[in-house]
Amino acid sequence: MKVKVMGAGVVILTILAGGQYYTQASYRDRLHQQIDKLNTLYTPQGISVTAKSAAHSWLGATDKFAVDLAPGHPLSQVLGQSSGLHILVDNKCQFWPFYVSCENTLHANDEATANLADTFDIQYTMGWSANMLVNSLNSHLATQSFIIDQYDGTLTVNPLSIQTDSDLATSFIDLLVDWQGISLTGSSSGTNIDMGKSVIEAELTKIEGEYFVSESDITLDSLTITSQDMGVMSGTITLNALSAASELEAETADTYELEQTFSISKITAAPSDIVVEDLTFDLALDGLTKRFLAKAKASDDTLTDQQLLNAALDEFGAVTHNLDFEKIGFKYNQQPVLFTAALTIDKHSSADINQGKLGNKISGKANLSVAQALVKENPVAAMLIQEKLKQGVVTLNEGTYNMPLTLQNGVMKANGKAIYQL
Repeated sequence: MKVKVMGAGVVILTILAGGQYYTQASYRDRLHQQIDKLNTLYTPQGISVTAKSAAHSWLGATDKFAVDLAPGHPLSQVLGQSSGLHILVDNKCQFWPFYVSCENTLHANDEATANLADTFDIQYTMGWSANMLVNSLNSHLATQSFIIDQYDGTLTVNPLSIQTDSDLATSFIDLLVDWQGISLTGSSSGTNIDMGKSVIEAELTKIEGEYFVSESDITLDSLTITSQDMGVMSGTITLNALSAASELEAETADTYELEQTFSISKITAAPSDIVVEDLTFDLALDGLTKRFLAKAKASDDTLTDQQLLNAALDEFGAVTHNLDFEKIGFKYNQQPVLFTAALTIDKHSSADINQGKLGNKISGKANLSVAQALVKENPVAAMLIQEKLKQGVVTLNEGTYNMPLTLQNGVMKANGKAIYQL
């Protein structure tokens, strides 16, 4: 019996030792792979990552990385850093058989970034973990509430949480962002801003080395802007229940469809009586090829921005697309306004767009409808609609004005009558 127990113990210890070695080796190999991958993806965008030092052991590892954002990077520009941003990242990890857990801390790597860090004194936790047995990779970032009052007014930034889940090869990434919002008070302009809780959920699936197929949803509970010293613009505007969604899904082996939706439940403007409800925007575009998606993300230092754009536009125009405005509408003081359209974009080139000839490549039908009660509230709009009724381009049916539109060979018609030449 003792021999069997000892034998089992040896087997377990062997597995654990092998798992520990595998964890250490996998960590080292994948770390360098990730650095190479990040630099391939982000160096053209002005971000570079460099390994500075490393100390590895059987039980863990400590690494330092330099992350440099070029002066032209949007984040550097937003934060007013003319010299860019230069950050050191400490990556401290612990190893277990088939499992690694790491915590990260950030440090300024130049004087300008250090001064910025003193201004934005943010308490945070950040790290990641990987499980080789179940093929999972997770990361997290959480910040506490902090206040910025060195500028005009007091800006309160509420807690933020970011989590990602993936497999070890990052063939997919699931993202969850939970932000409790911000508020600005005491500005010299008398403008106060209060943004409520927002949540971002996204699922990204890698196709041929790029994140092409994706789903994302963004929600914002409320946004209130109050202006006190702007004359006729003084008052409070409140937006409730904002949401946006985007989905890029496969149609065929080579093409994708993009659908974008945006909505606001309610918009109020005090002290006026203006109320806008059920604002909705829903658009779908098909025929997006892998070549177009690759061109749209491409970068090349030997080409100008216009040349890169033209190359992407040429790929877009290489196939025919269907563009559907499934719904663009809202209710203004409970009276509905709605626009729908189904258009076809024929094959074209970037030259057609640059020369203003794209209109000749678009055909389809659309309709604009406006509640009669809403038109009556606006004398100017009422006069215009009456004129369009006389011309026969607008019809009135059961309390709704309709303008049926068609577009063919660059000619737009309303109710069968030509009204515009593209």
